[in-house]
Amino acid sequence: MGRSGRPTALRDCSCCDADSGKDLATELRETFIPDFSHWKEHEQFEAAFARLLKDLKTENSEPACLGKTDCIHPGSALNRVLVVPHRAVIFSRLMFGQFQFQSQESRYVVRLGEQIARMDREVEDGRTLTLELREGDQTLTLSVHRERVEPVAPHEMRPQTGMAASLERNETMVAMMTGCYSFDLAEVNREVAPAYIERKLRSPGRKMAVAAADERIPNPAIRWIRGNNWSLTEDCSYRADGGFTITAKTGFETDLASIPRFFWVLLSFHDLGIAPPTFHDLIYRAGGTVALPTGEVVPADRIFTREEADDLFLELMTLTNIRWWKRRAAYLAVHHFGASSWRTH
Repeated sequence: MGRSGRPTALRDCSCCDADSGKDLATELRETFIPDFSHWKEHEQFEAAFARLLKDLKTENSEPACLGKTDCIHPGSALNRVLVVPHRAVIFSRLMFGQFQFQSQESRYVVRLGEQIARMDREVEDGRTLTLELREGDQTLTLSVHRERVEPVAPHEMRPQTGMAASLERNETMVAMMTGCYSFDLAEVNREVAPAYIERKLRSPGRKMAVAAADERIPNPAIRWIRGNNWSLTEDCSYRADGGFTITAKTGFETDLASIPRFFWVLLSFHDLGIAPPTFHDLIYRAGGTVALPTGEVVPADRIFTREEADDLFLELMTLTNIRWWKRRAAYLAVHHFGASSWRTH
């Protein structure tokens, strides 16, 4: 960066690595750097991303080479930020097997993702955390362990104003020491834009998640149409363990609102996929009575309760690679906060 704050041409840069004494800018100039300046053009972005993936892959799990001679090793000083000139696109945390694209409008999502990743590590290490979710005057507090997730009394760290804590509170020393995480679902719903889903649907990670999931879970085609709405471009059917078959028909429009957007990030939309929230939204929008033209159920006289819709959501999640504690937390939260999304007749 120049003093004006604008990106500076790489040829004019110098950056000394205090550990090795080498000029990193010199090394970077000798290394192939993918061009993501046309990141808003889907085809050009995919082509550049495919080139990057190809160069990162090796047959023997050796450090991935970006050029013919230069390699980026885990934890090396090349774990830096590269800013594409005139575009607020950051190519950050470039390490072997780990990289991330981030635009300025998604800083909130990245920060939220980092906090959730920290929670995930702590739970997998055996620590018991407190997860507090708030929306308006509703609160759900969960005790979260990798083998046990259950509702508990609200934590004493709850904000005295009656408002849910912002992400900043989760990064305080007190929060980290007590293992108490608090999230405002309304804030997350505002900050996690539909574009987040669109990017996840198009990302290579989504294709890998689909390949790894149980073959019984459908992977319907969906397209963004307007605002917060998506539309199925093909029928999506699932044969449930309860013996019935449910189908969301082509053209069914959903805003996925029956699933708080916090869980799009917690569960990772790569792994969650389209089917669980689509069927859940289909039943919720119909108030339990699924019928044409939006959907159908066999046998046709099947009417769902809210509990059965939530149970189907949980059943579908078990066919994915989502960790058990995350599935359990999502199930409890959707049931707790979902009443406002249930359409009554």
